[in-house]
Amino acid sequence: MNLYQQNIFTRITSNRPNLTAAENEIANYILEYPKDASESTITSLSKKIGVSEASINRFCKKIGFNGFNDFKIAVAQDSYYRKMQDKKRAASSINFSETLSFDYTELINITSENVEENLLKELANEMTTATNIYLIAFSEAHTVAIHMHYQLLMLSIPSMVINDMSLLKLIVNKSNKNDLFFIIAETGNTKELNKLIEQAKQNEPKIYILTSYENTNLTKLATDSIIIPNRLSINQSSLISSYISYIFVADLIIGTIIKSDVKYVREKLENEGIITRSDYYPYEY
Repeated sequence: MNLYQQNIFTRITSNRPNLTAAENEIANYILEYPKDASESTITSLSKKIGVSEASINRFCKKIGFNGFNDFKIAVAQDSYYRKMQDKKRAASSINFSETLSFDYTELINITSENVEENLLKELANEMTTATNIYLIAFSEAHTVAIHMHYQLLMLSIPSMVINDMSLLKLIVNKSNKNDLFFIIAETGNTKELNKLIEQAKQNEPKIYILTSYENTNLTKLATDSIIIPNRLSINQSSLISSYISYIFVADLIIGTIIKSDVKYVREKLENEGIITRSDYYPYEY
């Protein structure tokens, strides 16, 4: 993922694990008051947040900017934050369901902006040529893996969902360079998972990770990473699931596979036909 193709929010949240306590305070303020951050001097901003000017400069550099002035320009130009400000101004005039619907739509739009088409094509190609595809996901992410497994099956591409560490140990031990590991993990900070993927790396499988955090141990181990925003990007963050955006990316990958070869269109239509054929339901009248 090219850092400069990410919006400001994603760049901040994907680096959260690497931020100090003071830098997290800066991040919180900027996410809450982006317009003020873009219009403040570094001195006035440091006083408002209660941190040193040096901390602000370190924060800006840590998320990929040359310094505070470079960061200010990017915030001011970021279309996402302009939309966020418009939404906040309009929030009082629309009802709750409309607000929540807007938030879901915005989360998908931001996700779309942060996914590189070339990476989707690369991953689609790897999935269609891999001997074995392992979809590794735990907790809520397991739902995304099941969804992706089903969609791949509709294209007659077999895969295995792994949500058990003991099973993953066996898979890691038997993996080879023709296998593909697709890890779905919002933070990717599970110690045992990191240890097992580090072991798998020795067998040279392709390793891709779909996550919301950059510069973690998992992203460093991966062949490549898809970094997307999580639910914290929107107002009603406590009411929605980040995995809506993860399912969206899974569908983008499946769509890219379908577009790569007309045979996958035929496979999908044929398999959908098998599922919906009435003779599979003999007891229905």
